[in-house]
Amino acid sequence: MKFNLVLISAFVLTTSCHQNDPKSAPASSSADSSKSATDSSKSAKDSSKTNTPADDANFVAAVADGGALEVALGHLAASKGTDTAVKHFGREMVHDHSMMGDQLKTLATIKQISIPMALSDKSNDKVQKLQQLQGSDFDKAYIDAMVSAHQDDIAAFNKEAAQGADSTINGFVSAHLPMLQMHLQQAQAIQRNLK
Repeated sequence: MKFNLVLISAFVLTTSCHQNDPKSAPASSSADSSKSATDSSKSAKDSSKTNTPADDANFVAAVADGGALEVALGHLAASKGTDTAVKHFGREMVHDHSMMGDQLKTLATIKQISIPMALSDKSNDKVQKLQQLQGSDFDKAYIDAMVSAHQDDIAAFNKEAAQGADSTINGFVSAHLPMLQMHLQQAQAIQRNLK
């Protein structure tokens, strides 16, 4: 019990220290709750072993899948993108969402929540579709996907902030919501320039 309190304190301290630095605060995780319904329901069952409410566990699992998707698509954008802003944004997604994913894994361990170790089928399908595109078609499809993903992320994070019962998970949400909002603004600006 003492060990868990120390881990939780360390996690909260880490997220609050990174909160004001957009480059070091792990951004968001795409939290489209429909992205990994199977993984989320599995996490909800696993959460019965802990004091974490099922809805909070589902949120964490969805964020993990969404964040992994944004990292995978960011790698694609960095290598396949033809627009400089698209390539840069892809690298930023890899950096920010990888850092956030690491913090999410720590949180999941502390809260004893199972999170997916691989992309859900739905997320994997999105990667496969974008891999088939080239040039400006890829750039547009990638940025459209990032605008949509971040809109979904923000909605899911706001819902969790309003309805979530777990204070540690709510702290995670508060620490990362500003990063998601910044990513959305950046993606929308790139989207306007690509049209």
